[in-house]
Formats: sequence, C-alpha cells, structure tokens
Amino acid sequence: MRRLAILVVRRRWWVLALTTLALPLMALYGGNVHSKLSSSGYDDPSSDSFRAAAAIAREFPTADQSAFVVLVTANSGTVDSPAVAAAGAALTQRLDHTAGVTSTASYWSLNRVAQLRSRDSRQALIVASLRGDEGARVARELVGQWHGGRADRLAKARHAGDEVQRAIVG
Repeated sequence: MRRLAILVVRRRWWVLALTTLALPLMALYGGNVHSKLSSSGYDDPSSDSFRAAAAIAREFPTADQSAFVVLVTANSGTVDSPAVAAAGAALTQRLDHTAGVTSTASYWSLNRVAQLRSRDSRQALIVASLRGDEGARVARELVGQWHGGRADRLAKARHAGDEVQRAIVG
C-alpha cells in the first residue's frame, strides 16, 4: 500500500491525466448499466432476515397492506352519543364497501375500544386496510371523496395525517 501511495504522489500528473481520459470512457461503457440492475437486491434464503420476513408474511398475511385512517370529529356532544355513534358506524360500513378496501375497523365496530377515541371523547378513528399494490391509488381516491367533511352533518370525517397523533396523544 505504501508503494502505491509513493507512486501516486511521484507521478501525480500522470495519474490525473489517466483519470481524466479514463473517466469519460468508463461513463460511456457503463452508461446503460442501470437498465440491467434491479432495485430490490438479492435475497439470501439462508439469512435470518429473509427467514424472519417469510415468517411474518406467513403469520400476518395482511401486514404489508396500506392503512387508511379517517378521523371522525363530533360536531356536538361526544362520539358516544347515539347520533354520532350511528353516523360513525355508517361511515365505517360505507368505507368497508368501497372498492380497494379489504377490511375496516373503528371505535364503534370494535365495541368502543378506548385506544381509538380521543381523551375528550370528541374524536374517534376509523382504520381501513387497502389492497396491496393499489394502496396508494385507492388512498388518493378516498382522500378526494372524504376530505372536507362530505360524509355527514353529525360527524366530520377527514383523512388523518398529523391529526391522528394529536387526537390520540393530546
């Protein structure tokens, strides 16, 4: 290694000239290599990570599905009041029957589980699993349909991003 370093320092102008000539030639030669490469890499079936991913896929087949979250806010009263509860259950059913949605769960469909309700009981969540590769497209369509409170007068539904965190935490 030391000899190479000494050679490079002593013949620095030759090294720079060679590099200047070789770089464009290498770019021309390897310019189309990106079309031959895959973005996913190589999976070693004997590796722990590959076996773990296979076990997760086998045990939890819907784990790779996209999630879509709707934050329902009661305009008056709480999410437990009869009118808002009926509207929340109806929204859950409507979302469940939407094309591209594989399953739904909500505060109302899970027997009013507290983790899906805000501390002040004015907001609750509806969570949907979207079909595999179509998840991004379905989510865009659902946001277009549901954004802005078009769902009901009693409960306002919106696609929840940062508001989910705010509703649960605080």
